[in-house]
Amino acid sequence: MKLVINVSKRLLNTKPSSFTKSRIRQKYVPHSVEPTKDEISYLQEFLSKHERTVILTGAGFSTESGIPDYRSDKVGLYSRKNYKPMQYQDFIKYASLRQRYWARSYVGWPGYSKIQPSKNHYIVANLEKSGVLHWLITQNVDHLHNRAGSLKVTELHGSLYSVRCLSCKMRIPRVDYQRQMEEMNQHWSVQSFERATDGDVFLTDDQVKGFQVPSCTSCGGSMMPKIVFFGDNVSKSKVEFLYEKVNQSDSILVLGSSLQVYSGYRFVLRAADQGKPIAIVNIGETRADKLASLKLNVKCGDILPLLQFPASITDDLA
Repeated sequence: MKLVINVSKRLLNTKPSSFTKSRIRQKYVPHSVEPTKDEISYLQEFLSKHERTVILTGAGFSTESGIPDYRSDKVGLYSRKNYKPMQYQDFIKYASLRQRYWARSYVGWPGYSKIQPSKNHYIVANLEKSGVLHWLITQNVDHLHNRAGSLKVTELHGSLYSVRCLSCKMRIPRVDYQRQMEEMNQHWSVQSFERATDGDVFLTDDQVKGFQVPSCTSCGGSMMPKIVFFGDNVSKSKVEFLYEKVNQSDSILVLGSSLQVYSGYRFVLRAADQGKPIAIVNIGETRADKLASLKLNVKCGDILPLLQFPASITDDLA
């Protein structure tokens, strides 16, 4: 058994500029109770007993950075608004919906791109350095795990930080496409103070009028964020790659996901079929509660900093 040292306070002091501190938008985090000593001990034991854990994170993991999710009770978009997310086929077929999407994204991007990883993202990155994490699967498109230093990570649904052409498949960074939109819309200006989930904001139909959407500079095709919209599918090659990571693992830990979307739930099912232990930390019920050997109904940010990490990672935190 390796010596373990509680480094949560030192961890929180390593990247002060990256933490959202008082700017954390707690209004997007559903109500929860503090974890008990037993619950902390149970999760600590789960991580200590396994050496090749796959971690799966969902939208609830990033709410503490100020990004709203869809399904959280009372604070998720489905609870607060009559909200329908963009569907892949609608985006492909209708120029008017592409205009609305990009107008909302254009207004939301300056604020969204400044959102910082929370302490939770840095803790997961350090679990990778400690050797506990075998692979990280995130359902989020916010790129926050990568920015926190995670390397063994797959963005299951892609990333908003990249844009591609639907015709010739050319890719450009999102920041470059933002500049193109800015150049085409110098006389178009609106304001919105209500953030949505995917880097966008809420705008009325009247506000969207007049917004110009840049076409692909290579072929003139329509541009789309490099993400998986609702109604689209994760590529077969990516799914098979992640199935193999689950096959190689000895456990799976779900953080901040209700697992209502099958694209992520399938990996928990694979682990369950192989008889591997499953732990879930999420506020509210999940689709896999009956499959879990450990379910904690607490906020990630209330329990992850209280865990103890192998002494081998303290060099990175000094």
